[in-house]
Amino acid sequence: MGLRAWQWFLGGMGSVALGFGPAVLMPGIGIGSQAIADSTSLNTQIQTRGGQIRLNGQTVRGAWAQWNENGSLRLGIESMSVEKTLGMTLQNSTNLGQQAVTWFGDTPYQLPIRFAAPYRYLDVTALAAAQQWQVRVNGNILELTTPKAQVLGVRQAQQPWGTRLVFDLDRPVLWQKVSPTKLRLQSDYGAVAQRLNAQLTGSSRLPFTLGNSNGLTELTFNGNTSEIQVSTLGGPNRLVVDLRRQSAAPNRTVQWLPGMQWRQENFTANSGPVRVTWLELDPAQRQLQLRPITAASNTIVGLEPLLIQADNSQAIAAINAGFFNRNNQYPLGIVQTNGSLLSGPILNRGAVAWDNRGRWEFDRLQVQEDFVASNGERLSVDLINTGYVKAGVARYDRAWGNRYTTIADNEIILTVTATGGREQVTRQDTAGTVGQNSYEIPQGGYLLVFRSFRTGAAKFPVGTTLTRTQRFNPSSFASLPNIIGGGPLLLKNGQVVLNGQAEQFSRAFNIQSASRSAIARTANNRILLVTLHGAAEETAGATLAEWANILRRLGAVDALNLDGGGSTALAIGANLGDRHPTTAGRVNNGIGLFLE
Repeated sequence: MGLRAWQWFLGGMGSVALGFGPAVLMPGIGIGSQAIADSTSLNTQIQTRGGQIRLNGQTVRGAWAQWNENGSLRLGIESMSVEKTLGMTLQNSTNLGQQAVTWFGDTPYQLPIRFAAPYRYLDVTALAAAQQWQVRVNGNILELTTPKAQVLGVRQAQQPWGTRLVFDLDRPVLWQKVSPTKLRLQSDYGAVAQRLNAQLTGSSRLPFTLGNSNGLTELTFNGNTSEIQVSTLGGPNRLVVDLRRQSAAPNRTVQWLPGMQWRQENFTANSGPVRVTWLELDPAQRQLQLRPITAASNTIVGLEPLLIQADNSQAIAAINAGFFNRNNQYPLGIVQTNGSLLSGPILNRGAVAWDNRGRWEFDRLQVQEDFVASNGERLSVDLINTGYVKAGVARYDRAWGNRYTTIADNEIILTVTATGGREQVTRQDTAGTVGQNSYEIPQGGYLLVFRSFRTGAAKFPVGTTLTRTQRFNPSSFASLPNIIGGGPLLLKNGQVVLNGQAEQFSRAFNIQSASRSAIARTANNRILLVTLHGAAEETAGATLAEWANILRRLGAVDALNLDGGGSTALAIGANLGDRHPTTAGRVNNGIGLFLE
């Protein structure tokens, strides 16, 4: 799709978009697939937007926007917020103009799409009118007041896969997963408690506890499940909650943007079923750009949830990336963005490099800096802005932050300043125990930190000038502006090249089953951002060998494993597309997708 087609699609400030005329519905009338029939071309001007929704008095995560269209004020809710906050389900869709959504009915709602970076909004104006929602904007917050559904009763049935609960309702209800096993209904707690009291206290009591959340109903499920699955039915209105021992999440493909698909599919590993979620990107769409993102703009040290990193950088989507030390929040792998080396590689581990113009490299990577001193002494450094510690020398510049605090005992710190292109040792200090001393990193200069290498530090006295050169191995990485480290390298040129021992990962790491993240390239040059999670309570995920084979089944020919476990997360829009955000840990860095 070329630039003209993108201008047709975008609904942001000043962009030309394909629009749909207002779908006018009377309260109580559903929106069917034929509700919106005609389309017109128009300018969509986003008037106001925000990142929070106050739903019947409770503030929840959710992005929203308002705009004028043909003289009508429209309300858009970001796509993942529609699913995660309102409790609707995005259906398979290849239509860039509208998104099919199911919610208490046999016929999906067809919601017009408006995109204003970084979010893909679904026009819910007609749906809000039909369901008698009251809408008020209060600064960054969209206040939604909705009729509260009444729970008429609950039916319970045992199935071969677990327990099914069916909640009979008097009307459709908005719902949210507060956690993987806690459900909040937009229903009055008092009325629900009174109606269900006998079923909650009797001998055949229901497998959940009832909670009062500011007058709303919360259900905490205690069945044999790691995550509840929720669906809805219409005619009559029913909310279905499945407590499965194994997940049965549907396979899905949603065309999010031109050249960008969000996909989900179930696979089987030796340890059990797994859920794979990924973004498939077409690099030929040059408006889509990938680049590393970090927890903070002024330091490579620190951790933040991937969703926060994506929000702060205004990324359309993101995946967690490199390894890090969770205790001191230091990076453990290369991070380079737009040619700026923020942290260097370690242990000859796998890395991926790219330029957003079609060039990609997947390989094991080393970066070395060679110093020649004015007194003839030479020095090689392979640790740059990293939390990895070994005997020898490491270099730290302002990408690390304004100051460096010692991370080993008895370090010798050489301060090197740069003036007029000349790098000179201006100070030498001997530190005490780890964490006891802190040193300013000079602007434009750096620190050379000697660990268990006192004789080496003595060769570079104050006043010595240095000449520094940098070498990448493989050299092909040197000309690519963006690099992220991970490991192990899984696939290269269509072959499994997994060798965790060569990249100095532990034996336990190499054989364990876990949640996984990866970046991969297919034979037809599509880029995949992929995550995997165990789909049952007793399932930990996949081994690295299983992960490599699953990626091959997705069509990958090159693939790099990224940090996994609690770090694994795939952000899309305003939420995570692969797991509940309360289960995801903080990370040091990620790979963000941007619209340029």
